Amino acid sequence: MRARILVAMLGLGAGGACSGQGDNGAALVRWRITTTSKGDVTQSLCSFSDPPSFINVAIDQVELVADRLDAVAPTPPNDFPCVASEGTTGFIIPVGTYAFSLRALACGGTLPVGFVPPPQIRDVRAGEITNLNAIEILIPPCTAITCADAGNRMAACPQ
Repeated sequence: MRARILVAMLGLGAGGACSGQGDNGAALVRWRITTTSKGDVTQSLCSFSDPPSFINVAIDQVELVADRLDAVAPTPPNDFPCVASEGTTGFIIPVGTYAFSLRALACGGTLPVGFVPPPQIRDVRAGEITNLNAIEILIPPCTAITCADAGNRMAACPQ
């Protein structure tokens, strides 16, 4: 896989596309998780506990959502383990224009948490990797999740 990615990034091959990739491209995304209470990266990448801010959350996976803008063609989301801090799809994204966004998921990938910026609009080209750069996932105060109770949010914040 590394060889394919390196070749695609260097733009080698006919027309900048790698042979064997067909009409599909790939996407590369990195993420960092921050909080509004401290404005820093979380202590263990994907888990954060800050009792004064009523934050207690563990993010299991990050989902890359690719919404095609130039055609009606559903693209399945790609899930990555949160601790990886980045993910690259396979060459499975059809050529076209997409709105790429992230979703942080807790409780085994069943509960969206946090906030992310608006989608990034990018063109996917055959045999190339579309770089989405780093996207920040913001965990606001009063994000306390307990998965043992089916992902119900705890009413821990003072009113």
